[in-house]
Amino acid sequence: MTAKIELELQNLLPDLAETEAEADLEEGEEEEEEAYELLHYYDDEDNWHRLREMRGDMPGITHSNLIDYLKPVLRWMYRAEGFEVNREVNFYETDGFMEEPLYPDIFVFKTLVDFPPFRGYQIGKDGPAPQVAIEIISEATVRMDIGSLPSQKPNRYREWGVLEYYAYDPRPRKRKLKNPKPRLYGWRMVSGKYEALKADETGRMWSEQLDSWLVPDEEWMWLHDRDGNRRLTEAEARQLETEAAIREADFERQAKDMAVRENEFERQARNAAIQQTEAAIRQVDLEWVAKEAALLREASLQQELERMAEKLRLLEKGRNNL
Repeated sequence: MTAKIELELQNLLPDLAETEAEADLEEGEEEEEEAYELLHYYDDEDNWHRLREMRGDMPGITHSNLIDYLKPVLRWMYRAEGFEVNREVNFYETDGFMEEPLYPDIFVFKTLVDFPPFRGYQIGKDGPAPQVAIEIISEATVRMDIGSLPSQKPNRYREWGVLEYYAYDPRPRKRKLKNPKPRLYGWRMVSGKYEALKADETGRMWSEQLDSWLVPDEEWMWLHDRDGNRRLTEAEARQLETEAAIREADFERQAKDMAVRENEFERQARNAAIQQTEAAIRQVDLEWVAKEAALLREASLQQELERMAEKLRLLEKGRNNL
């Protein structure tokens, strides 16, 4: 190959690469357009946010905080079962292009489903309805969340077959009323109909599907177990486990310290007993020495008396011989 031909091929290669890239791009765009036609109108990111802005139900801080508690705590509850717990997915009744979806703030599938990788989920086509749906009430959505019209959420969730639906109102109360409106609303499917649930005297509602008490607390709604203990997120549970492990380690350390102190006390007690025994032995020895000394003194005196008696006897004998 001559240098001239090689140079011409090098100049030609970029043009060929650009042509192939453009062809791939056009083919990809056609595939994307074809795929987009299969999606609902509101599954498009811009349209979905436009719908929320139009409704006025973009989540605020309180709204987001409550969801950020409920989602992880429910996921941690169902970690063994692997149930689907999620938020804000578009749910549809039909495959109509412009059907306005519902997107529960929290929903729970207690049946295993093959969840679509995109935002849309069509009831009956993609799978069954979730067992539980939870909505957080805002100023713009209060009528939709707890209203009784056919197009409003309680009726639509009932038609879908959602077994329990709850709506919670975290909005601050502007004034204290003698009979304030409840914060927590609930419905349960009974024989194909929704029955409104009544809270107990403390405002709690029992969820059969979640096996939990729903407990209002101003801008928060907690989940409690049957014994009234607040259900925890994984992070909170792990933190408690860590604290419990630290307490257990500290208890073991204290127990070891106590055992060391007890051993030291026993050693000191043994030493005291030994010293006491030694003192008793010394006392016995002293008493024995004293007795020995007394006996020696007594023997010495006896000998002295006998010696003096013998001397007197000799003196008396000498006198008699004279």
